[in-house]
This record gives sequence, C-alpha cells and structure tokens, in this order.
Amino acid sequence: MIRRLGSCATAALLCGLLAAGTAQALTVTTRNCVKKARTDFRSCLTITRSLCRNAFEASFVNCFGPGALCARACQDQQALCQTQPSTDQVVCQQACTAALRTTLDGCQGAPDAQTCAANARIDQLRCNQACALVAAPALQECSQAFNTCLESCASQR
Repeated sequence: MIRRLGSCATAALLCGLLAAGTAQALTVTTRNCVKKARTDFRSCLTITRSLCRNAFEASFVNCFGPGALCARACQDQQALCQTQPSTDQVVCQQACTAALRTTLDGCQGAPDAQTCAANARIDQLRCNQACALVAAPALQECSQAFNTCLESCASQR
C-alpha cells in the first residue's frame, strides 16, 4: 500500500511539474505521458479509497458488538438503496464530461481558446453540481433509513 501511495505521490508531482512548466506547446509524447500519469494517479486513488472503505466498514460493524450482524445488514440495505441514485448521478456526470469534451474540441482554433476552455470547464462544474443536486434527495433518504436501522442495532447491545 505504501508503494501505491508513493506511486500516487510521484504521479501527482509529475503532473504538478508539467503544469508549472512554461506555456510552450506539448508534444504528443508528453501529452500521452501526462494522460497516463493522471490515469495512474486516479487508479491509485481508487484503489486506496477502496482499501480504506473496506477497512472502515469492517471496523464500523464491530462497534456494535452483538449487533454487528444487524449493522452489517444496515450497511447492505444502504448500499442497495444508494445504487440507483448513485448510478444516475454517474451517468449524468458522464454526460457532463462528454459535453465538456465536445466543447473543448470546438474551442480549438477559437480566437480566445483559453477563455472558451475555461468557460467550458465552469459549465462542466455547474453540470456536475446539478447532477449531485438531483441525486441528493434520494441519497439523503438512504442515509436517514441507514441511521434509523443502526439505532435498532445499537439497542441490541
């Protein structure tokens, strides 16, 4: 795991150094290398996040002592409850990313390509926020149901 974190740090440093460089045009080789470094970094974060989540979930249910099976059932219910709104949010955000790519392609060769690209990224952020707002009520209901479920587990202790 420490090696993965080291790789993540290396990838982040590489991205930072490349971003801090001069504004000269990047070669295809450099762009591909940066793209791979970013992909590796995201993958590393995903792996690390997954390991931490698994460890948390295991230790969390153990906090309930004899009610651990109940707490595990609550976690399973919550995961099931969150599946559809989370999937909908991801699909929505993928559409935002696709729109960003299309807009960025259109920005190439524009008189003010940097402003065009910056506006496109702002639009993507707004789009992603809208996706999160749509999913929020259903996810909130899942959280409330989870808390209610856990309350019944805690009373078994």
